[in-house]
Amino acid sequence: MKKKKQFIRPEILLELNLQGDKPILEGSVVDNTTIVSTGQAVENHDFSGTEFNHQWE
Repeated sequence: MKKKKQFIRPEILLELNLQGDKPILEGSVVDNTTIVSTGQAVENHDFSGTEFNHQWE
């Protein structure tokens, strides 16, 4: 016979406040960035022929 586990409520033992001299995300903001995209290849398929089976049985 299995016994139920006893639930123990979590407790906050210590609260610590940290304050920095600069904002956290200040270094991630850059204004002079150039973004270059290489694009993506596009493939066109023709499924109108008889070799494509779209009926599921």
